[in-house]
Amino acid sequence: MEEAFINVKGVNLGQLEKTSAINDIVADDVKFEMEIRTCIARYAFSDWGDCEEVDQAANDHALACGELGLMAKYSTSQGSIYIITESDRTSTKVLFCHEYQEPKED
Repeated sequence: MEEAFINVKGVNLGQLEKTSAINDIVADDVKFEMEIRTCIARYAFSDWGDCEEVDQAANDHALACGELGLMAKYSTSQGSIYIITESDRTSTKVLFCHEYQEPKED
């Protein structure tokens, strides 16, 4: 996974990670790389992309209370992606929607 630290005025993204599938395509596809950068910028400023209204409201609430994780969905030329930030805001991951696995409950 490629990593970078991102901290902007909007959402604190923490350590930014991309899955190897995202990273492999970014390495060869300039258009996709720009789309990913644009999606991250939108996300960082609370633009939740293609999320349903209820999910957008949940993200807005999570920002206000600072206790919950964030998740948004965006369309790209290579397929839909999720951007997910951990509830403690230490890391954010960019992945294809088909790579997402529901967290297991203990």
